[in-house]
Amino acid sequence: VTYQTDGGTLLWENPSTYTILTDSFVLNDPTRLGYFFLGWELDGKLYESPCTVEKGTTGDLAFRAVWSKTAYKLSVSSDLPDATVTTSLGEDVLNINTPIRVTAPLLQGTYRFAGWERNGTIASGSPVYEFLMPSESVNLRATYREIPTQTYDPGSGSGLLFSLPDGSIPTRISGDGLRLGADTTTQSNGVLVSPAFLSSLDPGLHLFYLASETTDGYLYLNVTGTKPASAPAVRPTDSRSSFYFGKTLTYGGKTYSYAASTPEEFCTLVEYFTLVDGVLQYRENPAETSYSYTFLVYGDLYHTVNNEATRSLLLDAAIKEVSFPMSPSFSSTWKPHDSTIEYTLTVIYGNGMNENKSEQATSSFPDTQGYLSKTGRAADFDSFPIDALTDTVEVRTLYELERLPYGTRPTFAGTAADAEEVYLAARQILRNIIDDKMDDYAKVVAIYAWLGENVTYDYLASSVAGGSRSFTVRGALMDRLAVCDGFASAFRLLCQIEGIHAEEYTGVNEEGNKTTGHAWNKVWVGGAVFGIDATWARPNSGADFITPQYLFLDEAGLLGTDHFESAWEGIGYTQVCATPGFDFLTSVETSPGYDLVITSKAELNAAVSYFKTTGAQFLIFRLENGLTRSDLASAIEHAHLTCSYGILGESYGYIRQH
Repeated sequence: VTYQTDGGTLLWENPSTYTILTDSFVLNDPTRLGYFFLGWELDGKLYESPCTVEKGTTGDLAFRAVWSKTAYKLSVSSDLPDATVTTSLGEDVLNINTPIRVTAPLLQGTYRFAGWERNGTIASGSPVYEFLMPSESVNLRATYREIPTQTYDPGSGSGLLFSLPDGSIPTRISGDGLRLGADTTTQSNGVLVSPAFLSSLDPGLHLFYLASETTDGYLYLNVTGTKPASAPAVRPTDSRSSFYFGKTLTYGGKTYSYAASTPEEFCTLVEYFTLVDGVLQYRENPAETSYSYTFLVYGDLYHTVNNEATRSLLLDAAIKEVSFPMSPSFSSTWKPHDSTIEYTLTVIYGNGMNENKSEQATSSFPDTQGYLSKTGRAADFDSFPIDALTDTVEVRTLYELERLPYGTRPTFAGTAADAEEVYLAARQILRNIIDDKMDDYAKVVAIYAWLGENVTYDYLASSVAGGSRSFTVRGALMDRLAVCDGFASAFRLLCQIEGIHAEEYTGVNEEGNKTTGHAWNKVWVGGAVFGIDATWARPNSGADFITPQYLFLDEAGLLGTDHFESAWEGIGYTQVCATPGFDFLTSVETSPGYDLVITSKAELNAAVSYFKTTGAQFLIFRLENGLTRSDLASAIEHAHLTCSYGILGESYGYIRQH
């Protein structure tokens, strides 16, 4: 007796010989992954299982296994009727090993996603869940947990207690810029939030994230009543002011005067002068690397600039607001008048304009994991979502393209040939990897995977004389070489062309004992905001696979993968998490007479001691006058503080609480 299993396996052997006197015997069935066994075929006739060879049978027997490809059913549901869950597949009957991706909203009303339940067991805590179809039917259910809600009436004049369900006291609270310590008081049963902070909130729901050493959770705060509108800054009318208000510039599709009354207006002017006007002047005369601009400061900003303690912090905030790829340096002077200040900003492009390509070798690998779709677009496809937008922005430099506001499409000036070349290259990439049947989740995955598979991290970028293009979107999309800034800029541009809101964020990354500056993205998709880090999509330059570890991170996920966003608030740094409005306190104002520029051992001791007493999580400061890591270690030992610490670059120190 012979058996042809046709790809199957016999777990229990069947007889190989028999005689006319052998008792009747039943053949064991073979198994084959992904297939259903229909029966044994003998001489063209199918014998369904169980197949019996009767006593008295004669002659040689040649059995052949007959199979049918197995299909299993996939059903997807949610325990909230209003939560729209989606799947990457249109059909619900699937073959084994079919790639599956299901998505659910992270936040739904006053509920937060808790996990995907697969056949009754929690299988994933991410709202984006990918797996291969197993050899069984799958019932997926998106589960949600209601977020506790507290109500606050600003007219009450009282504070509000925040606590965690297990009774532990929060050591981190984020949301709407809440500063732990400055806006709160720790009590035995929780953290009391000050009435001053609560009264500053607009009416409506505000989401906060709370964490302790044992647990974490979310809290909705429903603020009732109305909030009085703040009065606009009074525009000065003297002839000097009229001159500055008469000078205008266009940036991001909007027109601005050479005058600033808010930090936002100040930041916009710094951006424009650095990314546009200065770049154009540099191109005209590369021998000149320093350019100065004078504009007016008035309103509440007048008091900030006219105060020695806060003046430099304003410029620091503007610089931290944007990742300037050419790494310029800045200086400023100011001339006070009765209610205005003439502020002169000097931008110095010491490293040129990132026009040189690195000699780092590139490496790419094929899409063996199946992240990239076979395109459904023609080679001449030219109807991207961005093309349907009516608001346009004139792009004059490559760096202005990197800062293109979401919801606008670019038009290119004659000075922006390099920017237009990059933009056209981005569109061609998307023609090759995006299918119009894909939802926004799938598009984000494809963009993330393409960058990981095709762009190599440039370890030699910092050694390039005149600045490396790897810091720009041009390096990522044209040279296929980039550092994190180039990866993040490219991800942002590719998403925007596909109509997906994405922004670049910068901060600090800790990997082992190494702390470095880093850039990544946040993306608005599926009704929520997620962190994305395409720089780390490929685990290292030699890897030939993509890791999904840095896709669709929520607040806890960003912190858990050591992404600490540096945003300026007061004189400290904050960690801003994925959901808009979240701010993790990482530094607080030091005692009077000290700031984040440390010039002596006494100041260093005072700053470390104050940091310890406030319970802050992360502190960065500049060390001057020859202060070293050993001085920092001595100050930490003197304060009896248990923490990690180190030196960033040559002159910045940091402390991190565990």
